[in-house]
Amino acid sequence: GSGVVNGDFTGTYIFGGTITIDATGNAVYSVVDVCTCTIMGKSGTVTIQEKGSGTTGGQFNANLKIIKAQGDLAGLSGTGTLEGTQDPATLLTSWTYVMYIQFG
Repeated sequence: GSGVVNGDFTGTYIFGGTITIDATGNAVYSVVDVCTCTIMGKSGTVTIQEKGSGTTGGQFNANLKIIKAQGDLAGLSGTGTLEGTQDPATLLTSWTYVMYIQFG
């Protein structure tokens, strides 16, 4: 899939991964996000590993880890969290993230 991110990370991203849903409808997932972003005035590409879980009610949360950074963002590292919901009718998601990052 793809999308747009706003906030301290601004840009577009693509993602792909796997999701496993159990018999009760709860899920675990692993995704790799590739963001063409501007962060703190620097531009480049950041690859983020996202591992999370979701409930039948559409709530989901994940742990985030920067696994690669290129361009002006080379040397960027960090971890964070993501929390959100998915509308069961439209499958659209809304979420918030917190990232702790450092350059160097």
